[in-house]
Amino acid sequence: MFHAEDIASAIDEVGPFENVFLQESATMGLLADYMKKSLKELGRGFAGELTMSDGMEKLENSLYLGQFLLFSLVFFFFFFLLFIMSSV
Repeated sequence: MFHAEDIASAIDEVGPFENVFLQESATMGLLADYMKKSLKELGRGFAGELTMSDGMEKLENSLYLGQFLLFSLVFFFFFFLLFIMSSV
């Protein structure tokens, strides 16, 4: 996806706003990794390779009910800001 070091090297001068941006991009990277891991586990549960846990069932229900939409919009907005900052 992206690396915090690559983003930091693209910024000429790191002020308070850039520092917060770098912290948030690192946090979003961790969150994206967790999301990928959770979805892979859910896929393995559907395939019968894993026993479905309570957390996996909650994730399945949330996806089915469309409760992930708000988070998806926030995630999209973050990457839009990342794109804007990298093009400056």
